Amino acid sequence: RTLRGIDDLALDTPNVCPVLANFIARAIADDVLPPVFMTLVPARIVEGGKGKEVASLVKAHMDQHGSSARIMNVWG
Repeated sequence: RTLRGIDDLALDTPNVCPVLANFIARAIADDVLPPVFMTLVPARIVEGGKGKEVASLVKAHMDQHGSSARIMNVWG
């Protein structure tokens, strides 16, 4: 639901993309969301705009070497 309205949310919260990407990546690392979560999101949401930015940031987090240690410390 948050991804669906991310373009509107970004008007009030300019840093929403990295914050949401961190949240999703951490949820995947904590096994709250399945590793394939981003592939389950409808393509129309992640093919353009801020949804695409979030999807690419999540992918970057998950593809980084040693990503699980970095993701676990994403909130400080």
